[in-house]
Amino acid sequence: MRRTLILLILCVALATPVVASAVDQTIPPEAHWTPRPPARSTVDVNRLASLLLDKGMITPQEYSRLTQSQASSPSQPSDGRAWTWDEIDRNPVRSTGGD
Repeated sequence: MRRTLILLILCVALATPVVASAVDQTIPPEAHWTPRPPARSTVDVNRLASLLLDKGMITPQEYSRLTQSQASSPSQPSDGRAWTWDEIDRNPVRSTGGD
């Protein structure tokens, strides 16, 4: 009888909702939390290169290379179109990994 009563009390205790819930908790304003992540910061390449040249950290030749048009970047497809998943899967650089 005593065991049945303890099991019944245990089941009732487990079936009751938890007193504290997420609705009751508030985020303090000093946390500066927003539901979205902050925007990714961008850097002006020309301004950065100019600053590095002024500080003597790069040579004028390096400055001219950095400030050239970024159209020849290897990360951009040469024909200006996006890659398909099949092309990515068949990419020999990606497929030569440790798989």
